[in-house]
Amino acid sequence: MQAAVWKSFLARVPPEYRGSLMAMTAAGMEINIQAILREEEDFLVVRGRLAGTTDTIRVLFLPFEGLDHMGFYKEMSPAQVTAILDGKPVVAPPPEGAAAPAPEPIAAVTLVPEPPPPEVPNSRPRVRLPSKSEIIERLRLRGAVKPEEPKTS
Repeated sequence: MQAAVWKSFLARVPPEYRGSLMAMTAAGMEINIQAILREEEDFLVVRGRLAGTTDTIRVLFLPFEGLDHMGFYKEMSPAQVTAILDGKPVVAPPPEGAAAPAPEPIAAVTLVPEPPPPEVPNSRPRVRLPSKSEIIERLRLRGAVKPEEPKTS
């Protein structure tokens, strides 16, 4: 993707949501962005860390041409994402502990249970494994001295 497209996308993301962006590089490295410090012509200067690590926060230089995709690593509602893409003010999520707005009613759906899968007989018979005591007895018998048989000529 060209730098102009990434810049256009980043211009739509409100500053309060830039700290929840994730960038995936073409080399396969995922970076959790804490803040975008600067946008240059060909690269971004970000404060962030490699995803899945407990590394300290670092300053990273991400070339636009090396970015594969970006996303939000924090939960976003579809309405928030649509508002960002449409360039409208983003509705802030309700504060923690506050009651969420009532969801819109959904039309009733009748669920029909699926029939159980047909039973497939086991193609191989089960083999009974010997118990611990049986194994010990076999080992004792193996180690027992057998009388020699007389030689016949």
